[in-house]
Amino acid sequence: MMTAQRALETLTSIFWACVAEEGFYAACVRDGFLDSTKWPDVSLTHDLIKFERLVREKNINFAQLEFSGKFPADYSPQFLPQDIATVRIMHEEARESLLVNDLCRKLQSSGANVFEVAERFLREKSVSVGVKSKSFGELMGDFISENEKVIKSGKALVKINGWPLLSEMIGGFNPGRVTIITAGTGVGKTNLSINLSRSACIEGELKACFVNMEMSEFDIATRYASAVGSMTKSEFNDPSYLQKFSERNALAKVIEKADSIHITLGKGLTLREIESWVSDKNRSSKVDLVFVDYDQKIQVSGKEDEWKMLQRACESLEEMAKREDVHVILLSQADGEKDGKPKASKRMMQSASTVLFFDERDPGVFTVRAIKNRHGKKSAEIKVSYQPEKSLIHEDGHYVSVVSMMRGL
Repeated sequence: MMTAQRALETLTSIFWACVAEEGFYAACVRDGFLDSTKWPDVSLTHDLIKFERLVREKNINFAQLEFSGKFPADYSPQFLPQDIATVRIMHEEARESLLVNDLCRKLQSSGANVFEVAERFLREKSVSVGVKSKSFGELMGDFISENEKVIKSGKALVKINGWPLLSEMIGGFNPGRVTIITAGTGVGKTNLSINLSRSACIEGELKACFVNMEMSEFDIATRYASAVGSMTKSEFNDPSYLQKFSERNALAKVIEKADSIHITLGKGLTLREIESWVSDKNRSSKVDLVFVDYDQKIQVSGKEDEWKMLQRACESLEEMAKREDVHVILLSQADGEKDGKPKASKRMMQSASTVLFFDERDPGVFTVRAIKNRHGKKSAEIKVSYQPEKSLIHEDGHYVSVVSMMRGL
C-alpha cells in the first residue's frame, strides 16, 4: 500500500489535472473521482468542495479559471495522470491508503470508541467509487426512452457515405464505440483511414478528428489530395497539377469542406493530449469520428509491459468515445500471422466493439474482414478496390462469398 504522503500527492495530481483540462475533469466526474463526499477528510478535499460548488453554481470553465490562479508555484507532481484506466486504479489505492492512515490516527486517540471507528472505516472503505447501478425496470425504461431519441436523431445506424456495406456489417459507425483496424506492414491501413474520413467528411456530412502521429504534414496532405482528386502522386510533380485538381472538382470540395476534418501534424501524443485536443474540437464543432494512427505511437510512461499499457490506452479511448459521443477508429499493426489480431496487444480487442482486418487476400485482391463484431456478424468480409498510386480505396459493392473465403484458407 502506498504511503499517506504518496496518496495525498496522487489525489493532488488528479485534482489539478482536472483544473487544467476540461476533458480530464469530465472523465473523472463520470467515474466518480471528484465526489467530495467519497474523498478522505484531508485539506485538499476542502478545495474540491469549493471547486464542485463553482461548477454547480457557475460552470466548469468559470471554476477552472478561478482555480488556475491558485495553482501552487512550488508544486512538483510525483504522479502524472496519463489515462483514465490508470487514474482509476491509482485513485482507489490512494483513497484506501488515506482511510487506513485515518483509522490508525483515530485508534491512537485516547477518547476513541474502537468499535465505532472500526465500523465507520469498514463502511467508508466499502463505498464503491464510480460504480453505478439501476434496477431492471429503470434500465429498460431508460433504454426505451434513449432509443427513441437515437432513432429520431438518425444515429441508430451511422453510415459512412460510399461505404454502405461496411457500415451495415459493423452495425454502424455509431458514437460511443471503438473500432480497431489492423493490417500488415505496408498494406495500407493509413490509406484506408484517410479514405474512410474522406468519404465520411468530404463526400458526406460527418466531421472528424484525425490523430496523425506518424506522417509528415506534407506526406499526409499528399495522400488526401491524391484520394480527393483521384490523381497519382506523380501527377503532383507536374506544373499543371493544380489545373487537373480543379478540373476534377477537387479544389471546390477542399474549399467547401475545409473544416470537416482536423489533422494533427505527425507528432507522437499522450492520451491526455489526444483527449484534450478532441474535446476542444468537439466543443467548437461537433465531431463524429476520431481516427488514431496508430496505437504504438501513443506516448505512454511507466514500467508496465507494452501490451498492458496499450490495453489501458484502448480502454481510455473507449471512455473518450462515450464521454465525447464519438466513434473512435484506432489503427494497429497486425501480427505476423493471418488472424489479423493487433500485434502489440491482443487484449486491446476487449475494449473494441469491432476489429477489422484489412488484407491483400490474393495478389491485387483486397478485403476488409470483421474478426470481432459485437454489433454484426463475425467473419463477415467485403471486397474493396485499392489503387495505391492514388491512395484511393472504396467499396467494391460485394461481400466475399463463402466459397471464396474457403478458398482463401
